[in-house]
Amino acid sequence: MKYAFILLILILDLQINCISQTSYYSQKTRWISVETIDGEVKCEVQTDNNIKTGALTKMYHWYDRGRLYESQGAYAGYLIHGQYLKYSRSTGRLLEKGIMDKGIRIGIWLKWHDNGNIYEVANWENGIQSGKTLVYTSEKALYAKYRYKNGLLEGKQLFYKDGKLIEKQKFRNNQRIETVNNIFINNKDRIIKRHKIKAVDEKKINNKDRIFRNNKELKREALKKEPIKK
Repeated sequence: MKYAFILLILILDLQINCISQTSYYSQKTRWISVETIDGEVKCEVQTDNNIKTGALTKMYHWYDRGRLYESQGAYAGYLIHGQYLKYSRSTGRLLEKGIMDKGIRIGIWLKWHDNGNIYEVANWENGIQSGKTLVYTSEKALYAKYRYKNGLLEGKQLFYKDGKLIEKQKFRNNQRIETVNNIFINNKDRIIKRHKIKAVDEKKINNKDRIFRNNKELKREALKKEPIKK
């Protein structure tokens, strides 16, 4: 019930944003419709066709000659600027909805399962996924709660089954460093397994590999110099 209420607030917030920004975007954009492999996309694009280099850390979404594109750091067409709507080819249902500002995602983005139930609620800040992301099963059950920082998984990631927390994962800079598995006995949460994962140090690995290879070479040289026993 708690998550259903949060989901409702997020959807209402997105709808309010769309209504408030439509008049602003409509003055500078035009609507297009593009057939994709799995459905149809209807969105607003800028009226000016540009070829420019943007921020290297951002993914740009744009349109040109009947096709939609996405590219990192640059674009060569009409930027998506305003509402973005994606529909299922098989059912005609809405699959994805959000807002783009000059080709980059902003605000709350929603995704749906083919049966019409919510699949994902995510937040984007200036083209980068940030904050909390909620993921649901096709049967409306909460499956996971992710946390992003600057587009990377950061902090606690929570996983659920039948409405109960079954696993916690801790991330740092998109690397998993700890996992805690839970079991429920008489509706009480009991930790049954906890293990930490050491972060990979590429520099140390390279040094160890170099030392190993050097030792191997030294051993080979020593064998060459060692006299053959008769």
